[in-house]
Amino acid sequence: MNQRVKQIEKLLQGVAPHRVDTRNVFYRPFTPRPKSERNFDIYLMGINPATPISVQQYPLDCYMEALSCPEKYIEMYSYVRSKGGNPSRTRLGITSFSEELRNRSGLNVLETNVIPYPTRNLKELKYYERKFPQVIQQAESLFYELLLIDRPKVLIVYSKASLLYLLNILLGKNIVISNSELSALKKKSIRLLEKESTIKFVYPTGEEAEIFSCRHLMYYGYHGNSFINFKSRIFKSLL
Repeated sequence: MNQRVKQIEKLLQGVAPHRVDTRNVFYRPFTPRPKSERNFDIYLMGINPATPISVQQYPLDCYMEALSCPEKYIEMYSYVRSKGGNPSRTRLGITSFSEELRNRSGLNVLETNVIPYPTRNLKELKYYERKFPQVIQQAESLFYELLLIDRPKVLIVYSKASLLYLLNILLGKNIVISNSELSALKKKSIRLLEKESTIKFVYPTGEEAEIFSCRHLMYYGYHGNSFINFKSRIFKSLL
């Protein structure tokens, strides 16, 4: 079995609900990725998933299997979301942008989140961060473990909050940016960051990577016309 497949299988053992999590919600480190040897060169990243799935809805083994099987994943999430109405604007933007990245670059794209613990919104995430810090720390550990498995060369982060969470994790590992640089970034608007900022860093294993940040993908739509300059910067780096 390929080393990367073994690493992902080990990582999936950590998606079970944290023992102090009263909601018994699974972690979701990524949308489904088949058990294969392929690497993911691009990460498309938000802050955290919005749709929780708990042990009351699915057994752990079924959930883990769905994370490795696109068909089962779609079936599972379609069922969970069946009472939630139409797909969100965010999901539309993620799907549209992800497909364009794949088609134009020919590279593998993984949809993931900096904090792979589902909450309805940022306010609720911050509540759990205060109330159950162990739950969020486990989420951060899962993300970082995944990042070191794939070591993508491009990380595309949508929303300033997502970017700051990512940089705090990397800063804690001493692999990117200083506290003073982070403070300077916090003062910039997301539109300015989208227009001009690229953050470079080096993985502990020596590979180089770039972080691009942009507005939330709920504003992307089908074609991302208002993101055209941002996309040009990304494809210039990739191609």
